[in-house]
Amino acid sequence: FVKSASVEAARVSDVILRTILAHPEVSIRFVNNHKMIYHSPGSGLKDAILSVYGTQIANQLLPVEMEKDSIFVNGYIGAQELSRQSHAGQTLIVNGRVIQSKLLSEAVQKGYGQSLMIGRFPFFVLNIGLPFASVDVNVHPQKTEVRFADPLAIGQCITEAVSRAVSAKQPAQTKAF
Repeated sequence: FVKSASVEAARVSDVILRTILAHPEVSIRFVNNHKMIYHSPGSGLKDAILSVYGTQIANQLLPVEMEKDSIFVNGYIGAQELSRQSHAGQTLIVNGRVIQSKLLSEAVQKGYGQSLMIGRFPFFVLNIGLPFASVDVNVHPQKTEVRFADPLAIGQCITEAVSRAVSAKQPAQTKAF
């Protein structure tokens, strides 16, 4: 069931992108047909985002960091100007695993309050650390969906963390490497 070379390269590129964002401490270089696609230096999440999305996006990021009731949230959200018409550019990482969660995406959106236009979705890369007993990863065959023991508490923590970051409005400065 192999598709065309370009389709397969796009799938590999997506896997590499998610790996770079989930493990920013690892240096990763992805080359396709002698062309550098991604090069993450392994020096942190901000540099990983820079290597994947570029300087223009990296310069419009707001840092997020919060710990509450054994839930740890850190990463970056985009300034309101980075909002998009789709959910593209939304990355959630739970305990080192990239997941998809409508509940958590909505919690991020709620944290922006009234600052986003209707029909626009925020850009973000957020790491959520939880005790392993409070998350079940055996929900989806590809492990992209998870079930939480207390989804309400996690959603509230994310909303509060994002709300604080939006209120601070201090973009993290990026240096080109």
